[in-house]
Amino acid sequence: MMEKSLKYAFAIVGGITGYTVTRFAFLSMGLNPYSFSGICVIVIVAVAFGILMLVIGAKTVSFAVIAVEKAEKVLMSLTLYELMICAGG
Repeated sequence: MMEKSLKYAFAIVGGITGYTVTRFAFLSMGLNPYSFSGICVIVIVAVAFGILMLVIGAKTVSFAVIAVEKAEKVLMSLTLYELMICAGG
């Protein structure tokens, strides 16, 4: 469940990034981003960025889950003496 919500959070951030980048590009070129064609381009780019980040987010979340599981496995295998030395260091 948490993986899905993180994946969708990546997609939302991607959509917002796509909107911001496109709007900045329109304004820096002196074009009107609020015309019908400008809004269509902004929506298409924002959706494309959202889908891209959804795909990248899925890979990132799965990589992070695997890394945390490996770290947890290593921490569980440490003895009390090793943990005391780590905490003292």
